[in-house]
Amino acid sequence: MKFGSIRWQTISLLAIILTFSLLAGAASAPAPSIGKRIVVSLDGDPPSLDGHENALISGGIVLPHLYDKLVEFDANSNIVPQLATSWTTSSDGLTWTFKLRTGHRFHDGTPVNAAAVKASFDRMLNPQNPFYRRTLFEAITRITVVDDNTIAFSTEKPYGFVPNILANPTASIVSPTAAAKVDFRTFGVFPVGSGPYFFREWVRGTRIVLQKNRNHWAAANNNIDVIEFRPILEDSARAVGLETGEIDFVTSIAPQEAKRLGGNSRLQVFNMPRVRIQGVYVNVTKRPFNDVRVRQAIAHAIDKKAIVDTFLAGFARTAESPLPRGVWPFKAQQDFQYNVNRAKQLLTEAGFPNGFNATMWVPVGTYVASQQISEAIADQLRRVGINLKLEVMDATQWLTLLRSRNQQQSNLEMTYYGWGTHTAEADYALRLVYHSDNFAPKCCNRNFYSNREVDQLLDRGLVAVNDRDRRAAYERAQELIWRDQPWIYIFAVNHAVVAKRGFKDVAILPVEWIHFRDAQFD
Repeated sequence: MKFGSIRWQTISLLAIILTFSLLAGAASAPAPSIGKRIVVSLDGDPPSLDGHENALISGGIVLPHLYDKLVEFDANSNIVPQLATSWTTSSDGLTWTFKLRTGHRFHDGTPVNAAAVKASFDRMLNPQNPFYRRTLFEAITRITVVDDNTIAFSTEKPYGFVPNILANPTASIVSPTAAAKVDFRTFGVFPVGSGPYFFREWVRGTRIVLQKNRNHWAAANNNIDVIEFRPILEDSARAVGLETGEIDFVTSIAPQEAKRLGGNSRLQVFNMPRVRIQGVYVNVTKRPFNDVRVRQAIAHAIDKKAIVDTFLAGFARTAESPLPRGVWPFKAQQDFQYNVNRAKQLLTEAGFPNGFNATMWVPVGTYVASQQISEAIADQLRRVGINLKLEVMDATQWLTLLRSRNQQQSNLEMTYYGWGTHTAEADYALRLVYHSDNFAPKCCNRNFYSNREVDQLLDRGLVAVNDRDRRAAYERAQELIWRDQPWIYIFAVNHAVVAKRGFKDVAILPVEWIHFRDAQFD
């Protein structure tokens, strides 16, 4: 949906008024200050700034500044404190207890205590609110306020990944007081958290501006007073912004541009690991994609190495498993080698000796070089008789189509697609995407893949009490999913980030997120 500039200028002004009126109610609230300001380019406009509506990577980059979570990931995907200073698990593995920082407040001045944390999770878990990633937390059966600064999460069966899911951006702690005053759509435009930056304005499609919260416990860790996020869809425009000095930091850019910009002495390039698989996603319930031989034929027809070498310039590697390398317990699988003759043979066996026609969605504004890579895929598939009509669309529109339609409603045939493991563990990487209980719109199995043995293995891995049993379940699941090719895996991508020289301690995390909570800029 497009919004007129007048309407969004009005919302922007209202946002400033609302934010500062909220801050005025808090005795310790920070006054606006003029200081170091950075301009950060995003590859798209977030659909929402609600801490519970983590839909696109662009939003996940903004959210860590507005909100705190109980725990966070460090650069090695270890769990480290945030709102929680320490945590323990019961001897039976069924209860995780977290001790909270004392004296911290939301941006509206209300206290961040155990009751507020529980209320925030209750909001996110409420099925009347459309936060589709709540399924990530379905192992949690009870949340208990132990005392003002202690909260406990209970599960029906042992679940060793509780800290990992609480480090996901969807577990952001929103102000329950502010959220209760408006509906979730309005809160997504006027967000209130307790993070190191508070919301100042959002001009849709132009900028999101955040102001430093000087009363945050980590305020001394960075020297950046204002962050302006700008959604810029075109890689070339982001590159020009860096070269002219208008942009200070680009969170995502085409690898070829990153490689070229590395020759500029005023810029620095970050090529960092990232646990994301990308490829061609097909609706396995629609003919001809309901035949595994067709899906395997597509896998043989795509020259994955050529795509990686041509479009990703050292910022990716060909996919080896549905589980990204770096997520335990990754197990490499035997690749579907590029083989046009084998692809044609499989198509003939499936009853399509002359190939077929199909439509492939191409989202712009969320994946690097998505249109160019999709065009290359179309060229390669044409050699085996598969003729694709590429339908290019805005990433927000694309995600809505994928998320909102059930199996009967979906008109998905094929799409360029990726999945990042935002919790650094196999349950998130596999169950949300491949378990038949998670068909859209409930969650993230949006191509309606169903394999009973895979379901059983993912259920077993979820509650296994030791690493040996958990590993066995997830390794077997990888084998079956790879054989079935519910989407055709092409590569695992790295971060391609470019910035002005002078940035230090920016968090560029394997779990996809980038934030400036502890960053310095000289």
